[in-house]
Amino acid sequence: MVTTLEEILNCEEFQKLRGIGGHKKFHLEGNAYVHTMMVIEEAKKMFPGDDLMIRVAALHDIGKIYTSICNGPDDWSYPDHSIAGSLKGILAKFISLQDEDFEKIQWYIRNHVKPLFWNAQNFGLIEMLQIDDSAPYGCSLHKLARLAVCDLRGSVSVEDQTELINFLMGL
Repeated sequence: MVTTLEEILNCEEFQKLRGIGGHKKFHLEGNAYVHTMMVIEEAKKMFPGDDLMIRVAALHDIGKIYTSICNGPDDWSYPDHSIAGSLKGILAKFISLQDEDFEKIQWYIRNHVKPLFWNAQNFGLIEMLQIDDSAPYGCSLHKLARLAVCDLRGSVSVEDQTELINFLMGL
């Protein structure tokens, strides 16, 4: 059984992303729903025909529904949203526990922010190896890095992310 992208997008719980605002530095696109839709579009370009990665793109920030804190206008934070979104009880609200890719989706969600902290000066090789060791069969650091690129391209940021995008694309 596979939960489709359409089923995810039509999930009532998924619509709660509309009420989660952006961050004044990294998410000027309005709300988490708009950001997620932008990431899905990037994933369709980055991973054509890869249903798993497109579904991961749709679910990458679902943890924000449960962890978001409004610190003021256009100033939201999302502590540990990647961990929250990967928890079985939360993820099961969006996809079936019988989904054949459940563990892979969990792994990508849990790790999706880590590549955003890798760069040429602080490559994160040890962390990369630890992440890779925990990966279910069929998951890859290559796809994780490209998911991070989709996440960056699906954001309207006051900071130029070109250098990080180029670094991640080169991995």
